[in-house]
Amino acid sequence: MITLRKATHDDEALLLRWRNHPQIVKACGIQKPVTEVEHSKWIDKVFDHPGTWQIYIAERFLDQSYKLPCKPEPVGMGRLEKQGEVAILSYLVDPDQQTGGYGAQILQELTTKALLL
Repeated sequence: MITLRKATHDDEALLLRWRNHPQIVKACGIQKPVTEVEHSKWIDKVFDHPGTWQIYIAERFLDQSYKLPCKPEPVGMGRLEKQGEVAILSYLVDPDQQTGGYGAQILQELTTKALLL
């Protein structure tokens, strides 16, 4: 089970690492790695327009019982982009976590959040 939390500037390096992973680059509309400067400009744009863009970090808890305090582990990210009455959803799963069913969970959580926009 995963939870989504809003991304912060503290997540910038993680998001860039995921974005530039060779598997992710192949699946992107722009099939080339981005520089730190390009990524930083994009992150700033996203955070400057919260009514249009929302980025979430998907995290799983290693203690699935939730009884023991534990640090959440990031497994992917999701993004909502509002264009008029339409919300565009996109997501990625950390390539090292791609067999855990996290993509479907991220998409389900994003869909719920999109309906509340």
